[in-house]
Amino acid sequence: MAAPKTFRQCSFFYKGRLVAVAKTGTYSINKNREQQVGETGWQGASTGPTTTTLSVDTLMPTIGTETTLLVDMLNDKYADVALALVDGKIHQLTMSIDTAEYTWDVSNGTMGGKFEFSGGKPQITG
Repeated sequence: MAAPKTFRQCSFFYKGRLVAVAKTGTYSINKNREQQVGETGWQGASTGPTTTTLSVDTLMPTIGTETTLLVDMLNDKYADVALALVDGKIHQLTMSIDTAEYTWDVSNGTMGGKFEFSGGKPQITG
């Protein structure tokens, strides 16, 4: 019998520092290929530029960490982000910060938000 898999959260790094844990999120990689169809049918697919989108819900700030994510967004700077995913690989990307939405709950003392990014091809290490 195979050992059960262990699942964990996705660590979120900004400018090389752990800044939060992503409770939920969506990370999409798109090859932007176009179907090539000729007289005899399907011939293949074109090679397009790789693009990525990242939507991270409810970032939980790590104690003592200061980030400039919102300031960088307002100043039209790009974000160097990294995600440590379940497969043990780290995806490093330079992305634009598209939206920032903050949420809080005074009753349990938490603050989080939803952040959306877009960028190019990830560099995968690990």
